[in-house]
Amino acid sequence: MEKRGKKEYRDSSIYIKGGVLIILIILLAVSIYFYFPKDCKNDEACYAKYAQTCSKAKVGTYKEGNLFNYEIKGKQSGNCIFSVKLEKMKEGSNQQLVELLEGRQMLCQMPLDKFNEKPLLEIKDTTDYCSGPLKEAMLQLTIERLYSVIISNLGNITAELRKSV
Repeated sequence: MEKRGKKEYRDSSIYIKGGVLIILIILLAVSIYFYFPKDCKNDEACYAKYAQTCSKAKVGTYKEGNLFNYEIKGKQSGNCIFSVKLEKMKEGSNQQLVELLEGRQMLCQMPLDKFNEKPLLEIKDTTDYCSGPLKEAMLQLTIERLYSVIISNLGNITAELRKSV
């Protein structure tokens, strides 16, 4: 009789351990599902669907021949948090531009109501809501280009000023 009790105890112990293991596996799978973003690869429609509700997702997309990676991180204080990374500049790009921009990223906080106007990838003023190395590099490039335009036209401006005085 004593042997039978021990065997039943061992059998029930195996079932309990198996049940706990199955529950842990299910919890792990659910955690992974909610923690990691949906990888839309290069499917902009998939990404747009997730972006409408600011759900975690990522996509690689080409704009003007340059490869950008967008990743939605989630919601915070009425904003949608996402990152934009310039992965690869198009072939034939100026080497100085490649060094300045390629591999840089910016973090963005855009109001959720902006997503009702247009899909995220079509919003033109995205950088107004961003900060980080990519935005800083883009601003630096803009300033350098404006400076060169001003310097190249400085002679004409000076001549016009002399005429008016």
